[in-house]
Amino acid sequence: MFDVPLWLWWTFVATVVIALAIDLLAHRGAHVIGFREAAWWSAAWVGLA
Repeated sequence: MFDVPLWLWWTFVATVVIALAIDLLAHRGAHVIGFREAAWWSAAWVGLA
């Protein structure tokens, strides 16, 4: 796979799955999202990217 080690693929997949789980679990309850919370989450995801 493009000369990328298998452990790196598994790390990438695990990171995506963990990020998805965090996103889904953190937003379970319905509530109004304020500007500060939206900015924090946006900064966190951009920082991870």
